[in-house]
Amino acid sequence: MNEIFNNREIAIGIWLTISLILVSQIPELRSSLNGVVTALMQKAIITFFVFMGIHVALSIYFLIEIKHWNSGQLKSTIIWFIFVVAISFFHVNKISEENN
Repeated sequence: MNEIFNNREIAIGIWLTISLILVSQIPELRSSLNGVVTALMQKAIITFFVFMGIHVALSIYFLIEIKHWNSGQLKSTIIWFIFVVAISFFHVNKISEENN
């Protein structure tokens, strides 16, 4: 496991696990967590992530074909997808507010 994840990533995983366990033990926070999960399971959000997943998969396929991507980059690709794509999704409504 240490070859795949560095110490920082392992520590983040441990703290996230501890936090999730603590949140699930407090009734008020548990109900809030249920609301967040319900909100994330909306059809529009799932559809966006499915299409973005297809887009990333096709991009990876193309990059494999031209020998610019290998399986050693899988962890970075997954982390990029989770954080960059998710953050971009939640900022998409600000596009109409920008003048440029």
